[in-house]
Amino acid sequence: FRRLVLEPHFFDKDAGTIKLETDPNDQFGTVIKGTLQMSDELKIFSINENKMFSQKDLIKLLKFNRIHFVDPLVQQNLLNAYKSFVFKTQSEGHAKGDDRGNKSVALDKVVDTNLPTDFSLKIPIYKGERSITFRVELCLDVTDGGAKFWMESVELHELLQTEKDIIFDREIKRCEGLVVIY
Repeated sequence: FRRLVLEPHFFDKDAGTIKLETDPNDQFGTVIKGTLQMSDELKIFSINENKMFSQKDLIKLLKFNRIHFVDPLVQQNLLNAYKSFVFKTQSEGHAKGDDRGNKSVALDKVVDTNLPTDFSLKIPIYKGERSITFRVELCLDVTDGGAKFWMESVELHELLQTEKDIIFDREIKRCEGLVVIY
């Protein structure tokens, strides 16, 4: 019998990996490597990734992912609001300067809209893990070319780290004291 020792250099939380070697001195020894990956369901929302959606793309995303919404009625209201998107912008600016290099430039833009600003999802954060509920904010930028949308979530940002810590602690405990029979 041989006991396996899980040493600190065998796990890397930043990379999301745990590596277990049955015999580190044998180049042909068995290596078991686990990788923590974000769930495919979460990836499609591109939350906190600065991915911009057009109105058409956002509507399609909301329409085909109702299953992940905590409340289907909220999803339907959100979908209807973004289908009939109405906005009003007001811009004001000024620019001052002199011949000595002094400058002052300012632009104030106010966007008034009927759109809901947030919703809640219940979705697995990491592959193979339980679903977790968190709030998502829908952000908007209106330009001359139309509107662009993106999603942000402070809760998800925090959950990614706390859930990773929980999963790593659980998996490391599972590996402690393993016995291998040759």
